[in-house]
Amino acid sequence: MPAPNVEPQGPVLRHRGWEVLTRTRQEANRSVNAIIAASRVADRAIAAVGDQRRYLPEVYPGDEAAFEAFNYRLGDTRSHIRDARGTLSAILLPYAVAIYNDYVVDCIAIALLGGYSPPSAKLIPGLSALHEWLAEEVKIDLSSRPQMILFDVVRQLRNRAVHGGGLADDALADARERLRVEASGAEADWLSVARSPLPNYSVGEPIHLGELDGRAMLYAAGNVARELNWELWTKIPRGLAADLVVADYRTSRRPHAWSHEARRTGVLGLAEASYSPLDLTDDECSQAIARSGGNAPPQLARVLRTLDNAAGIGNAADRKRAAMARTIFKFGPTTEAWLQ
Repeated sequence: MPAPNVEPQGPVLRHRGWEVLTRTRQEANRSVNAIIAASRVADRAIAAVGDQRRYLPEVYPGDEAAFEAFNYRLGDTRSHIRDARGTLSAILLPYAVAIYNDYVVDCIAIALLGGYSPPSAKLIPGLSALHEWLAEEVKIDLSSRPQMILFDVVRQLRNRAVHGGGLADDALADARERLRVEASGAEADWLSVARSPLPNYSVGEPIHLGELDGRAMLYAAGNVARELNWELWTKIPRGLAADLVVADYRTSRRPHAWSHEARRTGVLGLAEASYSPLDLTDDECSQAIARSGGNAPPQLARVLRTLDNAAGIGNAADRKRAAMARTIFKFGPTTEAWLQ
């Protein structure tokens, strides 16, 4: 049976933050599939060896270094390999949440360029607080969306795995029950990817994860990010959207071609290929090119200068925000010169 398509469907704007998220998810997904496939091959190969009491180095001589910390009898080795597939899912829990968190930060940076008031310092550390800011300031409230309800289960699983000794608490049990009651379609999506249902968690019960649950976590992170992706771009001015297409083209796609006459064609091509849901017109793109001139979009320069000034007064949260902005936009020396 072929693996299901785990790529989010529907309108998306392939800005740099989305491209990073997509690439990261795809690489992680390939790695999960490779490890699971290799472990199954190894399990079958070891099972074919007659005497299961023998040790790995006896059966596979020459790989002593690889087996130095994994020197078990063959029968025990097969058991550990099967257990490791579930452990891999537990390891992926914080990773799936982290890549989505990075995308939320990227979207907040774009919202700041759109003129929204920045989050207060107390909102910077937590994902819940960032969602709260998006709901209150930008009017993007994903809390009742089925994909967010599913992702909240993933988040609570992560919290219990990292901070709760791997034991379920009320928050996880409540999130799981809400998924069952309010988002059965998203729960079915999980089943189609993980090939096993999410268990019902009771308080104090150990968390158990299936070997393909890690893949489903990445799927959930991508789907809720897709919801945020489109909502964000409906909340910012079209002129800013065109400015960001131009900045994208200049700084990451074809920066060497900016002074060439073909730049208008290049920007229009990028707008059509990666930002097509916006349906930017020729005039909108041409005006953005004219506004940019020899500099980065003015909104971008203004926000980054503000962040730099804030960083200079010694506020740790503002310094973190400034660092995040520069990481998000991945500016090199050439772009930094545009901001002077």
